[in-house]
Amino acid sequence: MNIQKEIQKDPVFALDHVFGSEHWLGQRMIIRSVFKNQRTTVKSCHGLGKSYISARTAMAFLLAHKDSIVITTAPTFRQVENIIWRELRGAYHNAKIPIGGKLLKTTLELDENWYSMGLSADRPDAFQGIHSKSGWILVIADETAGMSDEILEIIEALLTSQNVRLLYIGNPTKGQGLFYESFKSKLFHKISIPCLKTPNFTRNGIKTIGQLEAMEREDVANLPLMYPQLITPLWVWDRIYDWGKDSPIFEARAMAQFPSESDATLIPLHWVEEALTLKIKKKKNPMSWSQRQIGIDCARFGEDLSVLTAIEGNTDNYLRHLDTRWCAKRDTMEVVGRAIKMFKDLGFDKKRDSFVVDDTGLGGGVTDRLTELGYIVLPINFASSATDDDEKEKFNSIKAEMFWNLREIFKERRLRLQDIGKIVAEVPTVRYDFDSSGRIKIVPKKKKKNVSETNTAENKSPDFADSLALACFGFTKHQTSVYTQTKKKDVKTKKAQTVVGNILNKTF
Repeated sequence: MNIQKEIQKDPVFALDHVFGSEHWLGQRMIIRSVFKNQRTTVKSCHGLGKSYISARTAMAFLLAHKDSIVITTAPTFRQVENIIWRELRGAYHNAKIPIGGKLLKTTLELDENWYSMGLSADRPDAFQGIHSKSGWILVIADETAGMSDEILEIIEALLTSQNVRLLYIGNPTKGQGLFYESFKSKLFHKISIPCLKTPNFTRNGIKTIGQLEAMEREDVANLPLMYPQLITPLWVWDRIYDWGKDSPIFEARAMAQFPSESDATLIPLHWVEEALTLKIKKKKNPMSWSQRQIGIDCARFGEDLSVLTAIEGNTDNYLRHLDTRWCAKRDTMEVVGRAIKMFKDLGFDKKRDSFVVDDTGLGGGVTDRLTELGYIVLPINFASSATDDDEKEKFNSIKAEMFWNLREIFKERRLRLQDIGKIVAEVPTVRYDFDSSGRIKIVPKKKKKNVSETNTAENKSPDFADSLALACFGFTKHQTSVYTQTKKKDVKTKKAQTVVGNILNKTF
């Protein structure tokens, strides 16, 4: 039997007879498309087994074509080495027949002109000058949404030969760029795989999200799983109630849809996704994590949650998210007690670390009590005007200024975020617009109309986003001026202004 010819006829042969791999319809569609079409683009739900099938597609292509070259890439080298190449090394070692050649962490060399290697997408020069003796080249761009258009354009330039193949594959978290555009292009064979088309859903007869949502959690948890390693109905059921079925993150991770974001989205989903994996780079001088703050978004009328978010900043102007906690009661003393406990649990210093509090409604009492207890408190009334004349010309309120500051922090990749609770779902739901004077304003949260609508993203109150914006705003140049406009006469508040101002000047 000529294995090379058998794989060329149908690459699924490699899955069955070379690697002995489990596979299902969606994965077979992907590998067959790569062998048949010059360009394949795949947007998928979370937990599809993307890296599993990508690695085996790479190996099958290499075995099918003598003197071929296979390049795999991902947004970071960590992803290259620890995700797709971990799968590739596993396929190599567990193969039913000896593959041969020399395997290292991110290279497999079958011969001098016959090899595969993994390259990080943050090195554009590495993709230039790649030529195959046979003309057969495959490039696999894993987690394509996280890659820059510059890299994808360089990769596209390799497709000069009829025998070059390209695979885009990833979660559709970015509603712009070349990955997004590939699903509008006639050049690409397009594959979309939402959770509903994966085995653990199809084998259980779950055809719609509404059908899953109507089930009891206990019943969902007891469903039989054909592939426990793939996305499960229980994971999706939990995400419906954590994120909301209309949220951008649910659209991307569960339904394999590009998020329905617009130009009015303050912080796009892909910025949030990048913040979750941000690696804070050290400059020449050692960094010092110096100033820490807790933003408190207090429950308002008709709401029952107060949210506390802790942020730490360093001398290189990077911020990292330490913790977020929810307080289910609207009682002032309950919120104060939870805030102090969080402050102590995180080892904050009462002499230098601070609270930034939404001072409207219940927040006024929280501000007063924390100040009375000797804590440094920065009260912010969302309805107040921006902090100085220049900012008043740009923003219609301090809330708009505060959220635009948060947008810039995400945009500049200066915040490392933790995926806690509803965080990823809430931040991309904040919208902005312009008032009649051309100033930026934050679009008000829509009020809940009835109980049945409480789980939709458009009716959810993004309380975490508020608490995060509050905490981060305390690190800006506006910090001391905010105290001035609160018009509080308490001596301790004035002392807090001086202390925080001194810290700000020393550390940033």
